[in-house]
Amino acid sequence: MEQDQLDNPVWAALQGRHAAFAEGTHTVKRYNTTTLPFLGFDTTSTQPLADIAPWVGGHAIVYAVGPMPALAPGWQLEQRMSCAQMVCEQPTYPVITHPIELLGPSDYADMQALTHLVQPGYFLENTPALGRYFGIKDKGRLVAIAGERMALPAFTEVSAVCTHPDYTGRGYAHQLVAAVCRDVIKDGFTPALHVVGTNARAIGIYERLGFRTRRELPFWRLRAPAGQH
Repeated sequence: MEQDQLDNPVWAALQGRHAAFAEGTHTVKRYNTTTLPFLGFDTTSTQPLADIAPWVGGHAIVYAVGPMPALAPGWQLEQRMSCAQMVCEQPTYPVITHPIELLGPSDYADMQALTHLVQPGYFLENTPALGRYFGIKDKGRLVAIAGERMALPAFTEVSAVCTHPDYTGRGYAHQLVAAVCRDVIKDGFTPALHVVGTNARAIGIYERLGFRTRRELPFWRLRAPAGQH
């Protein structure tokens, strides 16, 4: 079934539309180190972490999304994060009340600064290359963003939904996610996203846009051993 790819989203993305960002072997791949700290693997693989070792630095943090890989010697499981995986097949678009800009290379430093303030650890130097990112600015200052991250065969993940703490409660996230969804659907794909399962406020925003929870999907925070290449 088409939605099965969402059960192992990193692997589905790196096998297809995001193959250009992949490093690894025929059974396990990761996004390159400047783009995203995510890895995915063929679930028939018996030792994915050992196989991906040449592409992971010593003590580096990587995340597996969905399937939990068998721990290789020296690897540590630091955290299991329970996320709601949501899909939007029939979006409800809000009235746009704030100017929305398509962000470009001149905005990358500001995008990194904002995501590191609100959601540290996931948005890297080359993350903006994964897709389109939209923003809202106040007198030239970037105060809210949302964009595209993992690109699966039939789905595009909406991600980096961030609003500066001084600007929350103004509907910026709602309108930016809607802008991303509009373009994803125009391209012929279905929007999907992942949100921490306890974040009721964000889940409520996404539900008003037409997202529905498909399943609980774990994110596994893994630390590589010292001496990795």
